[in-house]
Amino acid sequence: MRMTLLSAAVAGVLGAVIFAGNMLSSTHHQAIAASTNPSEGFTLHIDADKHYAAHPAERIHHWCKQISNDFIECQLYASDAPNAQLVGIETIVSPEVHNTFSVEEKRFWHWHTYEVPRVNAALPDLSKDDAAKVVAKILPTYGKVYIIWDPMTNPNPVGQPSVTILK
Repeated sequence: MRMTLLSAAVAGVLGAVIFAGNMLSSTHHQAIAASTNPSEGFTLHIDADKHYAAHPAERIHHWCKQISNDFIECQLYASDAPNAQLVGIETIVSPEVHNTFSVEEKRFWHWHTYEVPRVNAALPDLSKDDAAKVVAKILPTYGKVYIIWDPMTNPNPVGQPSVTILK
């Protein structure tokens, strides 16, 4: 399942490289595609409700990776199927980073101490003890959810992207 997603991502990168034309030599393009893969490491799996404004009970499937000590990124999918649609992104920051944001910016973020218990969060790939350890580390952080489209509203990726403010 993960290999299919990885293969699709690699095919997309290679397609973009071919589409880019003659800006760089084809040998250079092949070296770039073979040596980098930003999708590597999205291995923390979290399922949660209340991310779609129109369908609050619908599950969103997060696949997350830690970028730095203060920053985690999550790809949000409509399901865990190999052909699941990418429907959003969640960025997660430490309290220290959140404290640097303006009052206006802070209104787009939710505090995981408040949000995690309300969204029926589950970590299906971890034991109960390991999941509890991960949740304990996530609770003091803040998240911002960008929904890029809702496949339950339209089967095509249309509509206005939005920031879901979990209240």
